[in-house]
Amino acid sequence: MKTFDRIATAALISLVIFLTTRWALSTSPYAIGIDGYYYAAQTRSYLEKGRFFASDASWVLFAMAWFSRLGPDIVVMNKVFVALCSVAFFWSASVLMRLFAVRPIADCLAAALLASSYLQFCRTNFIKNFVGLIFLTLLLRQILQPLQSSSNIILNKRWFLLTASVFLGSVVSHTQTAFVAIFILLVFSYFIVRGHVTTERQRILSIFTATVLSLVLLLLIYKNRARINAVTWGNLFVFDAVFPLQILKLNGNSHPLGVEAMALMALNMLFLTRYVWRALWLKTAPATDTLVVLLIVVTANPFYAAAEAQWGFRLHLISILPTALALVLLLQHCIPNLHHRWAFFSVYALSAGFITTSYFQLLHNMQINRIDYAEVQAAVHRLSLPDRHLLIAHQGFDYFYCYHRKGDAFHFLAEDKHLGREVFRVLYGFPSVTLRGIEFSNAPIALTKNYTLIKENDFMKVKAKLSPLETKLLLTFRNPTGERDLFLRQRDRERSQ
Repeated sequence: MKTFDRIATAALISLVIFLTTRWALSTSPYAIGIDGYYYAAQTRSYLEKGRFFASDASWVLFAMAWFSRLGPDIVVMNKVFVALCSVAFFWSASVLMRLFAVRPIADCLAAALLASSYLQFCRTNFIKNFVGLIFLTLLLRQILQPLQSSSNIILNKRWFLLTASVFLGSVVSHTQTAFVAIFILLVFSYFIVRGHVTTERQRILSIFTATVLSLVLLLLIYKNRARINAVTWGNLFVFDAVFPLQILKLNGNSHPLGVEAMALMALNMLFLTRYVWRALWLKTAPATDTLVVLLIVVTANPFYAAAEAQWGFRLHLISILPTALALVLLLQHCIPNLHHRWAFFSVYALSAGFITTSYFQLLHNMQINRIDYAEVQAAVHRLSLPDRHLLIAHQGFDYFYCYHRKGDAFHFLAEDKHLGREVFRVLYGFPSVTLRGIEFSNAPIALTKNYTLIKENDFMKVKAKLSPLETKLLLTFRNPTGERDLFLRQRDRERSQ
């Protein structure tokens, strides 16, 4: 394939991915995902006040804030940012897959990853994870390239510079991609220490790198000690059902995600079985296979809790990378070289099919969003609250309120630091309990068909009269009654000292 043809093909693919992602996200005038207005509100806060309203050190927020300056609307520019990141993810995945397959096949595998249901959750809900995933993909490419050597690992200055750059990008994007990136480099350090380097200078440089890496790991652990202390085995693991079955049980609208999780788990088990068989009977364990196996164990554990708020769910989103590598390693000797033109065009036709699928997958993921932002907008439009108030509302509503009204909203119970404020609640679905005997400090105000404004102390009176069935039906995600995570409260206290 000539250079001009490659450039033209790459430009066309990039344009198609950008436009399909942009068109899918533009089907709604509102921000994407449950945290869409979190990013929008954070961006607006930074542009207007020079700081984020909620403490967040991820460079992704700074990048989104800078990028938003290029357009008149923050929400629109955030969608453009995600579309550009989708293009970046495709090419990072393609570059990774080219280690084991020719370019057209690598592009096809990258398109398949783009169509993954896992990736749609990142693109619509977890943008920081999504950007971190791009850098993690490039880091894997940097690590796997020298590991392909059967004898010596050959490293040069350019390799060290690129590896340091993509590692830093993984670390500062999101906490989870930071820990996975460190894990990858620690495994790589093992192969270095085992003696697979060519010169003493490289050995010294590798030891220096491992030392710096250890310091970064210690710093991350220290910075996230409150989060780590708050993690319990009960929150991280669920042993009564494997991950795909948990997905199907937790959310009936997530059938594509559950089915994909089953397929990925089957593929992982096949690769792990082959690896164990080779290691025990053939006495061979290639370094590339070992790294992929360890990543599968860390990110795709079938007994991780599938609740979206837990680490296990987000680690499974990252697991599409090692699982894709497992697939290409299983089929490495069956992948053709595409000498015939018809084969070349067939592969790119399949790639186009995957990109089209990613468009509809993205649409589906936006449609099953649990928040009707049109109704939220109508409710917020009718709100009129006094100064120094705190509004308690479900996640998504609170960020929407912060973005449009620039007031304080929270999807947890009020804390001690909010003493002295008037606390209101936006209740979703006013209960049909008898209200006889309840003296309201302020009469409840119907904002929309589903949303009602009520004083928080009045809500507590109503809550006390709910039957067990009404409590189960009412006090869900849309009517939060839990406290903010312990590690977040501890982190706030540490930063205020």
